[in-house]
Amino acid sequence: MEISSLSQNGIRIKGKEATVVINPSKMADTVGASVVIFSGTGSNEVAEGAFVVKNPGEYEVKGVRIYGFADDEQTLYSLQVDDVHLAHLASRTRELTKEMAEEFNTVNILFVSADQDPSDLVSQLEPNIVVPLNLTPTTEAKLKKEMGEEAVEKTAKLVVKGFGEEEETRVVILS
Repeated sequence: MEISSLSQNGIRIKGKEATVVINPSKMADTVGASVVIFSGTGSNEVAEGAFVVKNPGEYEVKGVRIYGFADDEQTLYSLQVDDVHLAHLASRTRELTKEMAEEFNTVNILFVSADQDPSDLVSQLEPNIVVPLNLTPTTEAKLKKEMGEEAVEKTAKLVVKGFGEEEETRVVILS
């Protein structure tokens, strides 16, 4: 699986059989996508052929399982792509309720806003990898200070092949 950043806070997840785009800012971001997910932001224009998810619910498209949960004015998503569990929590940074946390019981990769301190949420879900969104130079510096320079990696593409049982949580900044 390859994960890359799109313009603004969009994400592209390329799995073996499907490509998922989350919060594209323009139609060009959706070309070649099997599934396009909106959590409350992004363009409404989508390339032809993509399945669009905008609301809470349960979906399965080309082997990708998607669960959307209503949270205030946005939707939180749990996805399973190529046996990897991903969570996209839109702009939420505070802890989830106990019931909601149970829905996100396994998280390998967590996409979370860095607008505010998401450390409680990261501690609650214990993902293998945290991908911060909405980064500014100030929030990036703060993140490196809190997590430690060695725990923060900056890359254009995140390539995921699997996860070990005892991996430490690391932060990957997509550039």
